[in-house]
Amino acid sequence: MMGPRVTAMTAIYGRRVAGSLVSAALTALIFFCPAYAKENPEAAAISTPVPLETGGLNPFLSDRYRYENMWLFPRLCSSVLACGISFVDWDAYDWLTAGGIIASTAAFMTPFDGLSADARIHQWVSDIRNRDLKYLFPHVDTLAWSGVVASWGLIFYGSGLIFKNSRLLEYISLTLEAIGVTQFYHVTFKLIMGREGPPNGDGRGVIYGPRRSLNYFPYGTPSGHIATLYAMTTVAAEYFDSLALRIISHVLGVYYAVNLIYNQQHFVSDIIWGASMGYFIGHWIVKHRSSRYAHAGKKRTGGITIIDAGPDQPGEVVAFPFFNADAKSFNLCVNYIF
Repeated sequence: MMGPRVTAMTAIYGRRVAGSLVSAALTALIFFCPAYAKENPEAAAISTPVPLETGGLNPFLSDRYRYENMWLFPRLCSSVLACGISFVDWDAYDWLTAGGIIASTAAFMTPFDGLSADARIHQWVSDIRNRDLKYLFPHVDTLAWSGVVASWGLIFYGSGLIFKNSRLLEYISLTLEAIGVTQFYHVTFKLIMGREGPPNGDGRGVIYGPRRSLNYFPYGTPSGHIATLYAMTTVAAEYFDSLALRIISHVLGVYYAVNLIYNQQHFVSDIIWGASMGYFIGHWIVKHRSSRYAHAGKKRTGGITIIDAGPDQPGEVVAFPFFNADAKSFNLCVNYIF
């Protein structure tokens, strides 16, 4: 007869196997989702795409990689590569945003007087947990969340086929692409970091690197739960260009973030990193892979990146960096109106 420990371990591994099967089903959906909209005469969901200029250094940003011109799986592969090198076209705002995210994530992770802010918040949450709050913040494990994601894809894809709605088909195709890219990067970083989750060790969130990453997986940083949610909802908000959907996206994101912290599935820094990753990947996918936009050329003239900035009134001065592609160097430009 099996003892309590053996029974518990069997249950844990059984749930992991079930979760893997659900993930495999979602992966199959990504692989075999037919290019229905390409064969549909109404495939051009957006009749007048918004012209979009790019910095011109990322080789995966032409219209040939958009939804209407490429099947999902090769598009997903190109997006994984393109997102990985997207920094080559970042402007000053992008670099400042990335710096802010990295700084805030590191601030929560870094221990002071023996404990990080992550660990202190984890201890505080442990003290306030009670039976009443668990009904407000129910525990959603990886298996349940995988089921939600898979159901989301099947429902929208099925609805698009049944009602012959080309916009729904494009939306779910972009969503699956965003989820795929998000999963690739979140799992990659999680395996590289090898960080303890709140239930591991003594709750300090120690980072051990790749050598121990499999011991703590699927816990670790960044949070794949919140990253996936933000990728899904951001694609919806940006593709349908809806303020209401943007508000719903962030309301859901904040609630789920609190839920994950309350249920001791992730630290605050895991949430910051994961949410930012999902949001920016979802936004990038719509901008560079949907039919809402069309490539309108490169922001380059004579090998110099053109930055749309300049003084508006006499006496104003505007300075900004730019990249000289021919010389492969960064330079500073100063504009002044007399």
